[in-house]
Amino acid sequence: MLKPTTTELLGGVRRGLTEDVLPKVSDGGAARQLRAALHILGRLERSWDRMPANLAADNDDIAATLSIALADVAAAAAGADYSDLFTRLAKATGGNGTNTQQYRVHDHRLAMEMAVNEALQGLLEDFDQRWRSDQSLDGVLREQLDRRILELYLRMVEREAQAAGTDDDH
Repeated sequence: MLKPTTTELLGGVRRGLTEDVLPKVSDGGAARQLRAALHILGRLERSWDRMPANLAADNDDIAATLSIALADVAAAAAGADYSDLFTRLAKATGGNGTNTQQYRVHDHRLAMEMAVNEALQGLLEDFDQRWRSDQSLDGVLREQLDRRILELYLRMVEREAQAAGTDDDH
């Protein structure tokens, strides 16, 4: 393990700028920019190491929720075909043929999680639109799907706040 850690480096830079540079900057645009940068450094210091695990948790949660929801609508749908969404779910979670260079991330595993997340988010959006327009689904199932997706989004927002460090902001 390398010392100082990334957390220690970010903290040292943030403290140095706060204690030595910020007091010497006159009020105005430069001071506002520096305070904003210090805030971002603080958030990164608190959260940079949580982001990969939270992204993986989001991916697992989205995939599990979609698997259950797709199985429910496929069993109940009289005429609608959800097979393309099943195929996309299998492809997204399999990670085959994923372009990770677009993310400009050095860690390949993190880039893979990002690509999977992007594919799952798109699939979730398409599924949400599809089931809402599927008139063959009964009211009970529609309420279950609505609740299940809302609960997923609430869990995702909570994880995002933790991963971004905003759950500690005041």
